[in-house]
Amino acid sequence: MEYNELQESYQKSKKKMDEGAFVYDNDYHERSTSEQEKRIESFISTYKKYDPVEPILDFGAGGGSFLLAGKRLGYQRLVAVDISKEALDICKRNGLKETIYYDGSGKLSIASNSIGTLHSNQVIEHIPREESDQLLIEFYRVLKPNGKLILFFPADYSEKYNPDPTHINFYKIDDFLAQIRGLGFEVVKQYSLLFVPLLDKRVMEINLFFGQHFPVANKLIYGLKKYLYVVLKRLFKRTPGTSINLIAVKQ
Repeated sequence: MEYNELQESYQKSKKKMDEGAFVYDNDYHERSTSEQEKRIESFISTYKKYDPVEPILDFGAGGGSFLLAGKRLGYQRLVAVDISKEALDICKRNGLKETIYYDGSGKLSIASNSIGTLHSNQVIEHIPREESDQLLIEFYRVLKPNGKLILFFPADYSEKYNPDPTHINFYKIDDFLAQIRGLGFEVVKQYSLLFVPLLDKRVMEINLFFGQHFPVANKLIYGLKKYLYVVLKRLFKRTPGTSINLIAVKQ
């Protein structure tokens, strides 16, 4: 790829990230207490399922829901990392003492071999590929030996059927698994959730309208989507499109 093409690609990615950051910050400012409570409750099950080891770092912590779930379970060494200073302010107001601003450089200002568990939920797809590749190296560096990496993000779809304009990074699952194994991680668990990109895009467009004007109908749309996903999974015997859910251990 020529230099000018690289520059154009970068500017497009940056524009998407800037637009996404605006929505993202406003989302956390506007999120109700009841909505955050639901997120905390859902993350409590994640802790029970994956048994994280302290210190626990959440990359892309947002308002801190994942770490607040850990705090409720008695975990004490919790580290919130985010590119949004507004989100980190919310973490502090919610009682999370250790917050680290991520500057988008692909580098983490964290000591090597110092983190027991690194969690990141629905973040990597918002980061340009070159930066996310560097971050994976950083994740390995900061984790202690036998430290856990817990990742969740959509994969195996293309920009053509992208349901979210802030999604700019499209990993293929097999390529991603090979990449982290090459860094020195052992994948101990990996599974997929059903994801139909074209359907998601149409549902999102409809939901944007109904979410503003008809909240009850909005819930019905998402209920139908979940039911259809179950039907498709049974028909295909596997997920036609997926999101990756992964647990890996640093060797």
